[in-house]
Amino acid sequence: MASIAVFIKNTVIEDEVTVTGPNKVISYGYAGAGPDGSRLLRKEKGAVTLYLGSQEIRLDTVKDFLSGTLYYSHGGKPIAVSL
Repeated sequence: MASIAVFIKNTVIEDEVTVTGPNKVISYGYAGAGPDGSRLLRKEKGAVTLYLGSQEIRLDTVKDFLSGTLYYSHGGKPIAVSL
């Protein structure tokens, strides 16, 4: 099984919010010491997603597969997505 180890200078996950629904539990980790306190991690059954600004890195723990998404914007509006 693959795993993601992330070390981000001066960033600590201070808050974790868990959302529970029918057959689904999703946890969100927020970077309290980061520059804007934004979401850093999303953990759900079978996957972990790391949010780094305009990028997402996703580990599918079932298929043992790592993928990434990059969002492009111009003038504050989204214009493209690269998978």
